[in-house]
Amino acid sequence: MLQEGLRKEDRSHVHLVEGDGRNGFKKGQFGVTVDAGYKSKSENFQFLQKAANDHSATAQVDVLSSKDTVSLKIFNASPQKEPVNSSFPLGSVDQSFQGYTFFEYRGNPGAPGPFSAGDYTNVVVHGDQTDIEISESMHHELRHVVLGDFGRSIPAAEHGRGNVDKQTKAAEDEARQNAKDQ
Repeated sequence: MLQEGLRKEDRSHVHLVEGDGRNGFKKGQFGVTVDAGYKSKSENFQFLQKAANDHSATAQVDVLSSKDTVSLKIFNASPQKEPVNSSFPLGSVDQSFQGYTFFEYRGNPGAPGPFSAGDYTNVVVHGDQTDIEISESMHHELRHVVLGDFGRSIPAAEHGRGNVDKQTKAAEDEARQNAKDQ
């Protein structure tokens, strides 16, 4: 579904791999690699290429149903110096959501949360959508990941700031068109 949001001619430059412990991914972990030297006019491809080839941080994409549970770090008391781990059923979230980006907590108590439960940015995509909608949501959320520099610049990834809304809408539109052009 990630490749579905890309142009046909770009898809062969995106590789879904299973980690073997020697290829940059832990054994049994699934990952995405993107040919670094390949040039495309597609913004979805360019953002995916940037995210996949930035080895300073990790983003994990989970496609979950409303019956699944998501684990996050949250500030649940004030004042609280560090967030605590918490889990909740995805179905308890606003049912209109299509995806969320939870950045890694990087020690700033003033940063907006909730945060990923791990040492990575966690993209959660609602799996109770059509394949095209899941592709749109993945590319929308990956824009947040890159714009927010994997959580090092969270405000740059927030809706309502700068060109974030324009960027995420463009990602959805391109993914939808590319998926229809299969």
